Amino acid sequence: MKTTIIRFRTYLHKFGEIFSLLLRHQQGEIVTWISRDLGKVPTLDTEIKAKQFGILLQGPLVREREYTLQFARYYKSIYPKSEVVVSTWDYYHAHKLKSKFERSGIHLLLNQLPTNSGRANVYLQIVSTLNGLKYLQKLGVTSAIKTRTDQVLANPLFLEVFLRKVHDVEEGGKIVVTTFNSFGPPSISISDMVQFGRLDALIHFWSLPDKEDWSRKIYADTPEVYLVNRYIAMKRSVKAADLGKYALSDLKEFFSMVDSNEVDQVWVKKSTLDIKGYWRVVRRKKLDSESFNGFSD
Repeated sequence: MKTTIIRFRTYLHKFGEIFSLLLRHQQGEIVTWISRDLGKVPTLDTEIKAKQFGILLQGPLVREREYTLQFARYYKSIYPKSEVVVSTWDYYHAHKLKSKFERSGIHLLLNQLPTNSGRANVYLQIVSTLNGLKYLQKLGVTSAIKTRTDQVLANPLFLEVFLRKVHDVEEGGKIVVTTFNSFGPPSISISDMVQFGRLDALIHFWSLPDKEDWSRKIYADTPEVYLVNRYIAMKRSVKAADLGKYALSDLKEFFSMVDSNEVDQVWVKKSTLDIKGYWRVVRRKKLDSESFNGFSD
């Protein structure tokens, strides 16, 4: 089966897609509607001690319906004793929302925008993430979930899903990622969108590249491939340029994975996806073994 997510930019497009999908439903296709109310979260039994666990949202604020603020408040409502940090850029819109974040008990970190953004903004991603992780470290946090300002883990029990990998994190020093935007052979890569692990491991992963590597522009691959390749090279104390392309066995050594559907990972990329609901169209199709999403531990 193949799942297609329909994204709409305007209400006219939205109703056009709805009408189109209703017709496809009449033709026998499976059409489902997913709705999420982030304002209604259950009271959880999971006890998270203060100053031990943090949640970092990294990237530019999503201005549409103040989604980033909604996401941060949602996390804080689930785990009120945990530190929630939003690491973004020093823009006017961020200053405008600063008081709303602070009243909700959320730390808003405003970073100066670097002049060098890197390929596909990878350097911006590194700077905002690393500064946010170091801020959590100052708050006394020892482990954290790193996510993005334009994504939400809509399953209120998402932490319990990650905690199933606690042995990998505590004993193996691994970083836990999600299957969303992660791919198996032949194009092996894992997503850097969501990560869970010890804070020292996450800081190591997001440490700034040295000037020599940056000037040589060894990050010719996609940001995901570049970041993972650099991290594995650091773990093995070799230069990233000398490591060569990593293999599936390398990923298993340093990373662990959870199903993104279990944590209900939702992406509002460029504010085009309405978080209150989106359509999934499922068609019967033979699975391609080479499109395997994720890897086994």
